[in-house]
Amino acid sequence: DNRELKVEEVAILDEEPDVALSVAGALKLAQSKGYLEREESNRPSNARFAHLQAQNYSIEDKNYGEENDKYSRRDRYAGPITDFKEKETFKPNVKLEYIDDNGHLLTPKEAFRYLSHKFHGKGPGKNKVEKRLKKSEQEGLMKKMSSTDTPLGTLNMLQAKQKETQSPFIVLSGTKQNTSIIKQKR
Repeated sequence: DNRELKVEEVAILDEEPDVALSVAGALKLAQSKGYLEREESNRPSNARFAHLQAQNYSIEDKNYGEENDKYSRRDRYAGPITDFKEKETFKPNVKLEYIDDNGHLLTPKEAFRYLSHKFHGKGPGKNKVEKRLKKSEQEGLMKKMSSTDTPLGTLNMLQAKQKETQSPFIVLSGTKQNTSIIKQKR
């Protein structure tokens, strides 16, 4: 008897789902491996939320106001019926002012650069920083300087000398002659 023993192959492990085809396959594999648990107790059921359902609900409530008219939604109440009368004379005064870390008011170009540097997380280069400091230093000197006098204060000295001599003029030459300049009327 040459009987061949037929051995049936019994799969000890289930065949794994193909994870390359779909997300559902990946979820099934994760569930079969024990990475995900089925939580039947945490699923929302109709019995648990029965107290939240509307007590007196009918299909007419759902279709209220819809008369198969595409303009029906426009006719609904959307706000106050009276006109806003102040809107004709309302002219908003919007002024955007940007100030840097030192309290300096920025021009639109400087503000753009400042915001761009903040957004990208990078600062200006060393040369630009030095140039900016030099510019602000020059502006400070210009503000300190008088617009009516020279940097050496010559006008103030001349006015002080006029008060001292009590004369409307000053002799600029070294001679002690009294030469006066008289304004002639024309």
